[in-house]
Amino acid sequence: MIDLSLNLGGIKIEHPIMAGASPLSENLDGIKKLEDSGVSAIFLHSLFEEQIAIENGALEHYLKQGTEAYAESISYFPSIDDFKSSEDEYLEKIRKAKDSISIPLIANL
Repeated sequence: MIDLSLNLGGIKIEHPIMAGASPLSENLDGIKKLEDSGVSAIFLHSLFEEQIAIENGALEHYLKQGTEAYAESISYFPSIDDFKSSEDEYLEKIRKAKDSISIPLIANL
């Protein structure tokens, strides 16, 4: 039988049929279905630095809005540590997926 395996940046891939970033790889159930369907690796969507910077800037702006007017308004808002950012959610998704599948999962940070 012909050996279809390949080396992708130091990762051994069994065959060249892989799943690119798509709605199927957005959640854990979809990732498991992709593995069950026989793909040799799964690529996740990209997480861009600009996306993180914009999200963090907007959060900080809205958490601090009006705080210079009334001192007690600071207590109206939850701590910034209580919010999950997109990078935290992305890393959590990677961790859960890696724990539940046996094929390579390739993320783009």
